[in-house]
Amino acid sequence: MWAKLEHTIFRFFAKLRVLYSTNSLDNRVRRILVESLYQNPSSLAIGAFVGVTTSAVAAHDAHNHTINLIAAIVATVAILRVIVAYALPYRKRGNVRMLELMFEFGAFSYALSLGVLAAACIALNVPPVTQLMMLTAAVAYGAGISARNAGRLPIAIGQLLLAVSPACVVLISRPDITSRVLAVSMGLFVLAMISI
Repeated sequence: MWAKLEHTIFRFFAKLRVLYSTNSLDNRVRRILVESLYQNPSSLAIGAFVGVTTSAVAAHDAHNHTINLIAAIVATVAILRVIVAYALPYRKRGNVRMLELMFEFGAFSYALSLGVLAAACIALNVPPVTQLMMLTAAVAYGAGISARNAGRLPIAIGQLLLAVSPACVVLISRPDITSRVLAVSMGLFVLAMISI
């Protein structure tokens, strides 16, 4: 019984390897694209600086433990992302898939934490200028990072969605028309960015 199951699983993965196998040209292109993600880490450092600064100000102005916690997560992810961006490229002979996964994990974590912080600032009714600051930071990050990572569409689109969607969900659930129009406008902005 176990032998038959093991054999079936082995055959399944063997078929997947054949279906999704790559040739040496695909591997070279993938390596170039992944290395391009780590080029110019100073732009990631600038984004991290903005994220850490705006998060710290939001935490200071909000006087809310939830905002403080999310702001700390944003700052931690931002700092770790910069460290990884400067350290990993020196592993040129490293596993390309591992480098790509490390970048994706950091990129998606940062975008999501920044988007959740913007949404939390809106949902918890922190001072309006703080809401504006965090929403602007999230949307600007989503737009800017989409352009930077345009060579890797799943990463670019994923980051844009993770940075903007949380605030859209909070805004659309509010009773006032202005919040709903803003949510729809942001949703259309995301669609426009994806179609470029």
